[in-house]
Amino acid sequence: MTAMHNEEAQAEQLKKRAEYIISNTDLNKLFKKLTDTKCKEWEREIGKDENEKPVKAQFYPVYDVLSLLTVNEQEIKEKKGGKA
Repeated sequence: MTAMHNEEAQAEQLKKRAEYIISNTDLNKLFKKLTDTKCKEWEREIGKDENEKPVKAQFYPVYDVLSLLTVNEQEIKEKKGGKA
């Protein structure tokens, strides 16, 4: 996520490495979809410019997935009696 924000070339390199490491085909497809910077599904209108034309921004659901996994991991630890 940091690389996607800071430097597109580095993010692309890290993405290719992750794709190489992931061997499960379904998981690989999901990863590609979640990190696709050109996917129109991840584009949202965030307002209008001075000419009333829509202003759009790209959102990446991979951050949401990571957040959900973090919450899930904390819940599992709490159920097992560990520290969150």
